Amino acid sequence: IVVECDGTGNESDIEAWLASNGGATATDNCSDVTWTNDFNTLTNDCSTSITVIFTATDACGNTATTSATFAVQDSTAPVAPETPADVTVACASEVPATISLTATDNCAGEISAEGVDTTVAGDCPNSFVITRTWTFVDECGNETVISQTITVNDTIQPEITTEATSLVVECDGSGNQEAITAWINSNGGATATDNCSEVTWSNNFSELSNDCSTAITVIFTATDACGNTATTSATFAVQDNTAPVAPEAPAAVTVACASEVPATISLTATDNCAGEITVEGVDTTVAGDCPNSFVITRTWAFVDECGNETAISQTITVNDIVVPAFVEELPATELTVECDAIPAMATLTAIDNCGTASVVENVITEPGDCPGSYMIVRTWEATDECGNTATHQQMITVIDTTGPVASEFDSEITVNCDAIPEVPQLLFTDACSGIDDVNILFDEQITNESSASYTIVRTWIVGDNCGNNSEFTQTITVNIQDSLIRIDAESCIGDITTVNLDNLLPVGTTGGVWVDVNNTGALNGNIFSPSEVSSIGNYILQYEITQGDCPRVYEVTMNVNDDCLVFPCDAIEINNAFTPNGDALNEYFSIKNIENTECYTSNTVEIYNRWGVLVYEVENYNNNDRRFEGISEGRATLNKNAELPTGTYFYIINYTTVDGNVVNKSGYLYLTR
Repeated sequence: IVVECDGTGNESDIEAWLASNGGATATDNCSDVTWTNDFNTLTNDCSTSITVIFTATDACGNTATTSATFAVQDSTAPVAPETPADVTVACASEVPATISLTATDNCAGEISAEGVDTTVAGDCPNSFVITRTWTFVDECGNETVISQTITVNDTIQPEITTEATSLVVECDGSGNQEAITAWINSNGGATATDNCSEVTWSNNFSELSNDCSTAITVIFTATDACGNTATTSATFAVQDNTAPVAPEAPAAVTVACASEVPATISLTATDNCAGEITVEGVDTTVAGDCPNSFVITRTWAFVDECGNETAISQTITVNDIVVPAFVEELPATELTVECDAIPAMATLTAIDNCGTASVVENVITEPGDCPGSYMIVRTWEATDECGNTATHQQMITVIDTTGPVASEFDSEITVNCDAIPEVPQLLFTDACSGIDDVNILFDEQITNESSASYTIVRTWIVGDNCGNNSEFTQTITVNIQDSLIRIDAESCIGDITTVNLDNLLPVGTTGGVWVDVNNTGALNGNIFSPSEVSSIGNYILQYEITQGDCPRVYEVTMNVNDDCLVFPCDAIEINNAFTPNGDALNEYFSIKNIENTECYTSNTVEIYNRWGVLVYEVENYNNNDRRFEGISEGRATLNKNAELPTGTYFYIINYTTVDGNVVNKSGYLYLTR
């Protein structure tokens, strides 16, 4: 069986079909028949088709089956809603927005669809036709379509909201292009709006003549996107009421001479309409009191083609108030000089900017406080033909700051102490003020005294009658020959006998004093006691002679020794082991004090190895260049200069004391490397 979809799963149809066992019937030979089937469920779509097996069962359970198919189909299109009415509007902006519409379907229920536009363009942006279509399709492909027509057509002209305004401008000399361009570009101030689109402006302006009577009427047209137009008109006029703009007037000038009046020149003004206007200056002169005293008014008048005029003027004043100028370099205005260095008066001439000038000199002397001190005032006055004067004054202060001078003498002398010269007799003179004898002072001093020299400084201080002092110095360096004479002496610290130091001096030497330079405390006057010093050594004792022209010092170096004392001899000490391995420690066989020949006048040393072979033998062993360092001296079984091996050796030592006694010592010696 095939049924039409009812949107609710066709439950009544399937129940009726199952209840009728799909229309099947059965009989049994013995009993009634019971029907059953294998139906489960039915989906709700247009492809639904199920096969059901029907089973007939008798009382004894015997069965027979039959099958049939139950199918659901959808061949009914959706039912669309009412189509929106067709619309006609003027502007694209007025087209209604697309909307969603809903249809009903016998199987799927509600089906919603969005309108889809198809546009056929017209002649302008606001002229076209839209066909708006809604298509409703159910799940089984059944379709219903509706559509709306929207017509857009702009036939409305723009609206002039502000009319163009006439304009009168001042001529600018260049066709007033900037002003006319601005006016044209602003559409004469007109504004317009359109119901659908922006407005495009145009005008019928052609050109503008450049004179003061120019006037034109311009029509401004506002056009919308579909060619609809509206117009407004206004007049643009050019006039010239502006006088030329004059240049800056030349600055007023004041000159001293008629020859300095500047020549007249041409000046150029600018006119807003005519451009440049160039004229020559015209002079008007008012005379003064003299040929170089007058006033010139120089005028420039600028007139344009429309009769507008501007005038400027310059005032030139001629007035000679310039003083003459000195030609030569002027002497210093203030000068201070010594009385013997007054400069000669300079000869000056003068020139004048407009004519000639003469120079008059004058000198005044004013006395000062002393013969060499006064003031000289020198004046030069230059006068031109108009009575203008220039004055230069020089004030010379004459002073005496120079002290007297002395006749020639040796200022520095070096002599021996036995050849000191006498004080020279100097002659003093002064160039300006003179010298009184009471102003001459002399002094002599001795300085820089040492054992070898000293200095004599002689000084003369001399003053003139203006209070100026001069100082003259003679420096004599005096050398003392043999100023230090050295004498060597000796004494014994254990000797109670004193030493008379005067006996060490050259015969006849007197006038000096003995000085204990080292502060030994052993000097009393000229007597030195060696037993009073603290230890042996050299001590300095000086005999100083300071009187006379040639002072000197006798320096005695006193060697205090212990030669008068007798000391006991130190015993011989034998070290019985040494290590000659090159480390500079215990490198040889040490026999302490054997080198003291004052105590031990002679000795012999013999070294034997353990087999009794003599490996070393020497006389006068001294722990220095005669010593055993573990080196063979060469015997029958050993090579000379061969290093002896580590081991035990035997020594025999014989030495003689200062008393003549012979002492024998022997023992074992251990050598380790």
